[in-house]
Amino acid sequence: MFTKIRIFLLVIMAALLVPTVYAQEWTRTGDIELRRDVELLKTYDIIDGPVNTWPLSWKQITTGINNTEAKSFPAHVMRAIERTRAKSPHKEWRFSSDLRLTNDPLLVRGFGDTARSDADITLSAAYQSGKIDANLAANFRDGYNGSDITLDGSYIATNLGNWSLYGGAIDRWWGPGQDNTLLLSSNARPMASIGLRRDEPKAFKTKWLSWMGPWTWDMFLAHMGKERYIPNAFMV
Repeated sequence: MFTKIRIFLLVIMAALLVPTVYAQEWTRTGDIELRRDVELLKTYDIIDGPVNTWPLSWKQITTGINNTEAKSFPAHVMRAIERTRAKSPHKEWRFSSDLRLTNDPLLVRGFGDTARSDADITLSAAYQSGKIDANLAANFRDGYNGSDITLDGSYIATNLGNWSLYGGAIDRWWGPGQDNTLLLSSNARPMASIGLRRDEPKAFKTKWLSWMGPWTWDMFLAHMGKERYIPNAFMV
């Protein structure tokens, strides 16, 4: 018990000392402020393509806001552009920390990234280059069900033109709802999966399909875990 307490205190100290940097190939599922800004920018046609399947590709977002330099928008939209630009990714190494504490962890959570346990701590180290984006996240959770350490949020992805081939445990939120969704949500822990997704929504070049406008694609195969009524189930 004493060893667990020491580990817990050391993790808290590290989380407080390491600055938080949001910089990944994809947006962080659970960032409510970013989602509101993205939906506002979508309303003003600054961002193209659908914005209801999180995480979003940063390329989809930055392509739109980089084209606003010579344009004028209302003050609240300009502030949203600046907030979004400040969170846009940077290459090379990056480190982040997240400390969340609560005395009443919610069983059913909304889009917000609230604590899953009484103490929920995440430390991550990531690297991004022109072709590779990798993130290693260590999560320590301590609550009434005991304590555990997971690698939720860890992944590796490689760019194939306008596509990303990836594998890892990634939080997803598919649907327009803020409090719940009928598709995929981040209520449950992320599943280990491999997938292929489109980075930037673009329209087809052929005249037969160009009328559809910008489109995106995300397909994955996930292992749903052993501790289930039907163990080792897969989801596509």
